[in-house]
Amino acid sequence: MINLLKNNVLLRDEENFIHSMELIEFELAKGLRLLFQQKKEKIAYLQGHGELDENHTLDINQSLGENYTVIRITSDSLFSTSDSIKALIVAAPIERFTDKDKFVLDQYLMKGGRIMWLIDPVNVSLDSLSNGMSTLAFPRDLNLNDQFFHYGVRMNTDLIQDVECLQIRVNTALVGQPPKYSVAPWYFTPLLQPAQNNAIGKNVNRVMAEFVSSIDLPGDTEKVKKRVLLTSSSYARINRSPMIVNLAMIDAPPARDLFTRQFVPTGVLLEGKFSSVFKNRMIEQMGLPVRSAQPINESKETRMMFFSNGRLFSNKFNRQGDKFKVIPSGFDPVSNITFGNKDFFINAVNYLCDDSGLMELRSRTMQIRLLDKVRLREEILLWQVINVIAPVLLILLAGIIFWFYRHRRD
Repeated sequence: MINLLKNNVLLRDEENFIHSMELIEFELAKGLRLLFQQKKEKIAYLQGHGELDENHTLDINQSLGENYTVIRITSDSLFSTSDSIKALIVAAPIERFTDKDKFVLDQYLMKGGRIMWLIDPVNVSLDSLSNGMSTLAFPRDLNLNDQFFHYGVRMNTDLIQDVECLQIRVNTALVGQPPKYSVAPWYFTPLLQPAQNNAIGKNVNRVMAEFVSSIDLPGDTEKVKKRVLLTSSSYARINRSPMIVNLAMIDAPPARDLFTRQFVPTGVLLEGKFSSVFKNRMIEQMGLPVRSAQPINESKETRMMFFSNGRLFSNKFNRQGDKFKVIPSGFDPVSNITFGNKDFFINAVNYLCDDSGLMELRSRTMQIRLLDKVRLREEILLWQVINVIAPVLLILLAGIIFWFYRHRRD
């Protein structure tokens, strides 16, 4: 089934209609490719460093399964089967990567593999916050900073606060009184803006995030093209870690004039030819097979994506006895809105794996001038006369002129 009518609850009906028209060609082409697809390409989640488990990727995997074969793989297995993996997803690791792991990932990239990095640069204990306690947000060392910097990305150990954010329910009752819940903005859960100038984020709803960090793009090279995919709003601020985070911040929010940072990058795309991190380095002590003694120093044309929130596309779930209920990715129970997390992620994976240029159809635009509803409401009588009475008068005038013309001719 092909869905030709898109619905973004944050947009007007006319805008949703325009966006649907822009995507008709892409949706039809995607459906035809799926219809005639003979073999599904493999996408792998990296395991072995505390990454997201299967329960937290059920919603995403159900959508990915329509076009891809989704598996889980360790770095040791990736080393021997890298040629069969189209794209690799590294989602929310919490344990340090060894030099051997880094080498395997680097060489997978050098062979033309595509990698999506979903990293939490700052460690925040969500369990402590959910219990109403304070928690210390401090930098998480995954031993990947040097590798990222070599590729041209720096994930900063900070936390973004944004005025455009989700609201959470908090108990505002006094001590000893029955609970009384009300909603309040929680600036650490920003609604990120997908960039509209590329095929991945175009016409995609806001992406909800939690404890997200900023990303820098140091260094420029002609061999690698860099693009920003996700940003904060124009009213953000950056907090350096380590720092104390607690729910009491809701009662004492930062001053409004502190939110001066605009469109802080939180997701980026890198395309081109990358140089190996292990170029001119000794690798004999890593315990690798002899045939890997000569690493590949420059990659084929390939792609990587970096996101500074490990759980950006994960789903939550409830388990009650034998029942297991999956909460869709991007769903906010307070506003009852499903944000664009899943759509953005599916587009990102499709772009990583796309060699045919199909995804570029999503970037097409169509200009349709919408009615000015304010002016229409204020001048409704004038436009009613123009559209209802004026045509009748023109017909009568034309009839009178024709009658006089025939009368004079006779």
